[in-house]
Amino acid sequence: MTVRVRARLTPAIPIGATRTTMLAAQDSSPALARLPATTAVGLAFLPSSEVAEARGAIESAADIERLRVIGWRRVPVNTNSLGRRALETMPEIWQFFVEPFHPARAAARFEWRLALLRKRAESLLPPRSYICSLSSQTIVYKGLLTPWQFPQFYEDLRDPSFATTFAVFHQRYSTNTQPSWHLAQPFRYVAHNGEINTIVSNRRWLRAKQSEVRSRLTVGSWFPMLEENVSDSASFDNGFELRLLEGLSSDEAMLAMVPPAFEKDPLLSRDVRGALTALSQHSEPWDGPAALVFSDGQFVGAKLDRNGLRPLRYTLTHDGLLIAGSETGLVDLDESQVAERQRLGPGEMILANPATGLFLRRRLDRRPIQNSFFRADSRQRSGLEHGRRRASRVSIRTPKNLVGLLQAALRASHQPAH
Repeated sequence: MTVRVRARLTPAIPIGATRTTMLAAQDSSPALARLPATTAVGLAFLPSSEVAEARGAIESAADIERLRVIGWRRVPVNTNSLGRRALETMPEIWQFFVEPFHPARAAARFEWRLALLRKRAESLLPPRSYICSLSSQTIVYKGLLTPWQFPQFYEDLRDPSFATTFAVFHQRYSTNTQPSWHLAQPFRYVAHNGEINTIVSNRRWLRAKQSEVRSRLTVGSWFPMLEENVSDSASFDNGFELRLLEGLSSDEAMLAMVPPAFEKDPLLSRDVRGALTALSQHSEPWDGPAALVFSDGQFVGAKLDRNGLRPLRYTLTHDGLLIAGSETGLVDLDESQVAERQRLGPGEMILANPATGLFLRRRLDRRPIQNSFFRADSRQRSGLEHGRRRASRVSIRTPKNLVGLLQAALRASHQPAH
């Protein structure tokens, strides 16, 4: 299995605005002819015999959460590219567009409310329904597909106007569950290479804290902590989302769930050890072996668990292209283009902000804690650059569109998914 993330570190058009404008332009629905500035896109797998019921459930959940579904779009696909099993089990694939009732007041917590909408909808949807993503910042396309079938199947991905500042590409399927459309990776926030060997206890601890977590989030019994009958990677994604909903940043959430082995590290100060101890109170460790790529839509990062038994390498080019993955040679690059090439060790992490060009390297999960890195916004985080090799800004050109990213990733793939 290969986990890949490519991030162009440059100021760019907001991801959600770029995508939703393009998608709306392809749809004839009057409601989608002109999308509002604050808009989210959901992508859902729906059972073909219960599409109307599923759409009604999502719209009802949106009304309760003071959000409005302003339109639906059936995602254009090419079924001729599918294999027999994928075609037999293929759901109907729909996108829906969401706006807040009061955009001026709702922008700050829009992503939080979208997550609650999706959770509430999951309690109402008919069986075999699955919402792949619902966000104003990211969108997930996935399926029971080989890498070569992927861009052939989703016609959106061949549209040159479909631009993005980063992409996460995951090849192969879970080896401990039956392959299916909804268990394909990436999930809503995370792509994972490896296994979570502590998954049984992790799930039990989350369920044991169900009442406490629901109380903190002020949600009711409709709020599911964990999805049922899913892979360890999917459960990790559920746990990661809970940490984000509780107010942690994406890097804090990752450190809380996948901490480095810090307890007896002689290089750490008392303050750093105390900060990591405080983060560890949010979650029991989810131990691998695990190589993880993650994003909340603003920051994108990659991390190894503290055992370090999965490879994870990255390459940074002079023009600001960042490539991270489980294998070397993911993309053919001339050596003159390479500015930096490194691997992550046990517990290490890299973090990038494509919008600002901030790139934090390697021992990120130890040193920046002393500099109020956590809970700081991008402008505060940039202060880490002064006098510190581990952080830098990379000035580069406009990001490539998604077609180019996929073409490069697919050229680097030599084996079909299983």
